[in-house]
Amino acid sequence: MGGAEVLCYIAQGPSDVVSKIRGFLCNAPFLALHKDTKPSIITLLVGRFAGKLLPRRQMVFRLDEKLLSRDPEVQKGFVEDQLCHDTATLEGMAGNLDRAAGLDSGKILVTEGKGEGGKTRVWLSHGTEDGVCDYKASERLYDRMKDVKDKELKLYKGWYHKRKCLRKKEQYIPILTRRIVHREPGADGETYAKDVADWILARSADSTVRSKL
Repeated sequence: MGGAEVLCYIAQGPSDVVSKIRGFLCNAPFLALHKDTKPSIITLLVGRFAGKLLPRRQMVFRLDEKLLSRDPEVQKGFVEDQLCHDTATLEGMAGNLDRAAGLDSGKILVTEGKGEGGKTRVWLSHGTEDGVCDYKASERLYDRMKDVKDKELKLYKGWYHKRKCLRKKEQYIPILTRRIVHREPGADGETYAKDVADWILARSADSTVRSKL
């Protein structure tokens, strides 16, 4: 969901803010649900109809934790995470689906000239075995950004959804010191962190924007 929100912000966000952003990183964006996760057409139609009548009605949509990461520890952490309650309003779910459909169909376009210096810089990453969000939708979006000169699509073969695992509030700091950005086993987390760092550093040297801290 976060990756799709970033992409929508590039396309539709306020220009006075977006024009000050050096670059955009989108990790496993929700542009289309994977076939193993996608609800039936009937469920989607009924949900949209019910959403018009009862927009604030809550609905539970459970994800299979085994589709999120190859690491059993991360799977367990997702189940135990009090913030991952798999609950949303019908209105909220419809909004997510609408944004995803807009990006996947090309109705919402990411174009050149959006970021700092009149240049759009976008990095997309996705695991090819993501069982939640279809990585092929990221490929389609990348191909549609025809006029964006600084763009990169990084596909990680065999990797899963790369979901964060924050768990309980009191456990946040210890887990933050670990490879929270990419929750895949072994050295994959370090590989992902290096790829992200290299992309950022390569586009930071001549930036005119500086932190106020």
